[in-house]
Amino acid sequence: MGFRVSARARAKLPDGLDLEALLADPAAHCVKTKAHRSVLHVAGQPGYFVKVFHPVSVRKRLTGLFPMSLAHREYRVARLFLANGIPTYRPVAHGWLYRGWMPAGSWFISEEIEGVRSLTDLLAEESGRDLHRKLMAAYGAIVARVHRMGVFLRDVNAGNMLVRLVDGEPLLYVIDHEMTRPLSGYGSVRRSRDIDYALRSGPRGAYSDEDRAVFMEAYETTLAAVR
Repeated sequence: MGFRVSARARAKLPDGLDLEALLADPAAHCVKTKAHRSVLHVAGQPGYFVKVFHPVSVRKRLTGLFPMSLAHREYRVARLFLANGIPTYRPVAHGWLYRGWMPAGSWFISEEIEGVRSLTDLLAEESGRDLHRKLMAAYGAIVARVHRMGVFLRDVNAGNMLVRLVDGEPLLYVIDHEMTRPLSGYGSVRRSRDIDYALRSGPRGAYSDEDRAVFMEAYETTLAAVR
């Protein structure tokens, strides 16, 4: 038995995107998979990414039925970020999956961001010291802007940042919000946890002292300046 989407959720889908047919043969579109989630890409103008969350335990199967489900959190946080000027993907729709009448997970659809690359990939390249410093400064600044909103990212790392270069200047997009906690990032302890995780998760592990200094200078300057 395949996955079923409710009629109400089906009405939210973009024109031409048949989620049930997509999930009947996900391998043709899968770009990333973990134990609890798969990410599918649907090419087009615009293109879409579909995150499918699969409960992997009884607890997750139960908690995934209620707000905030992982798909609901992705949708809500993306809207919150866009409303506050934090670049991220445009959320399109979210809902629950069923097998027959039994809940079997949730899904979230976002528009593809064109012309971007992973911050991890750019930092791993020998792109010149000037661009490298700009990337680290932009990284620190975007984390500070999120913290000023009172948001605890939890999974902040270069792999969850996309970059568009505009006239040589990096514009960062924050993605993957399933672990993000709105209204939980005002305290110094959680901010420090985000920063520590960000600075330990570079392309080659922990960042150099120079990279850390650039990140922290931009973070502290932005945190003090943003109102």
